[in-house]
Amino acid sequence: MAGCALKVREAEIGYEGDGAERAVVLSNVDLALKPGELVVLCGAIGSGKSSLLATLAKARPCLSGQCEVVGTRAYVQQKPFVLNATIRENVVFGGSLDQGLYE
Repeated sequence: MAGCALKVREAEIGYEGDGAERAVVLSNVDLALKPGELVVLCGAIGSGKSSLLATLAKARPCLSGQCEVVGTRAYVQQKPFVLNATIRENVVFGGSLDQGLYE
């Protein structure tokens, strides 16, 4: 992975359900990104964008092939998660409030 921040080689990306269910959404995926490189991922609804991102974030396993990521990463799902609480509590999410940060 010399010089790469992310490398995907001959990967199958999709879902593994309970039992023998397996749905491949993307196959033969090859992708290599260098540190600091900007990439835009776009496509039609249901084309596998979220599945690819979830796999790269390790929120979902790669079904086959190689998926390597160097460094830290984050993944925010499309479905919003909101606590049944105040806006402030949703912003600090259990942490302490740094008033100066939000002014």
